[in-house]
Amino acid sequence: MSTYNANCGTSLTELNKLLTANMFIGGSTPNAQDAFTYEIFNGNAPCATKYPGIAGWFFLVHYYANIRESWKTIAPVQEKGKQEKKEKTEKKEEKTEQKEEKKEEKPAVTKPASDDIFEVDEEEDPEKAKARQARMKAALDKKKAKDAKGGKKEEVIAKSLVLLDIKVWEQDQDLEALAKKIKDITMDGLVWKEEIKTPVIAFGMKKLVMGLVVEDEKVSVEDVIEKILEFEDECQSVDIASFGKI
Repeated sequence: MSTYNANCGTSLTELNKLLTANMFIGGSTPNAQDAFTYEIFNGNAPCATKYPGIAGWFFLVHYYANIRESWKTIAPVQEKGKQEKKEKTEKKEEKTEQKEEKKEEKPAVTKPASDDIFEVDEEEDPEKAKARQARMKAALDKKKAKDAKGGKKEEVIAKSLVLLDIKVWEQDQDLEALAKKIKDITMDGLVWKEEIKTPVIAFGMKKLVMGLVVEDEKVSVEDVIEKILEFEDECQSVDIASFGKI
């Protein structure tokens, strides 16, 4: 089942990269590969300094010794679900291709461009044409008046609203204390949201969810994440849960 080699540096580096971004090999929940991969270490924890992602995962899996064997039965169910999803996707794509083959291409009818923006379309209703011309003329007059006064557009400061998922090492870790330390990180153009969340990921293990607003020209979200990861004894990984412009 496991494709990782505990004695191969390349394999461990790949596994460490996966487990830095995910709590388990299977993602947010454990599966058979977590159980089988744990066994290849023969009870010897990897170097936490060199492979922090694997080390955190190792101790978490070790903590669930009583139920770890049951994970080995999860994989077939998951694989079946993935196969069914794949088959549905393939059928949907096949139907789409058939529809596209049957669709006849119709030549687009284009109208010669005109330099006169107030030109009236012969097929357009006269009243609608007059109303359209009046709106366009009013817009042009407003623009000309503004240009004549030397008016400038108000400068818009680009900002982004970001949600971060912060995963920790210990199940009983004080997430509120960690959030307070993180909010002490200050940068010009960075504002932390007051509200935090601590949802359960799996088996009682929680993560810390924090929001922040950054001015795009002043602050890089990657720089903020690097600052958080400096708390290496408390933070296992940091992921961007959502990113939106405001």
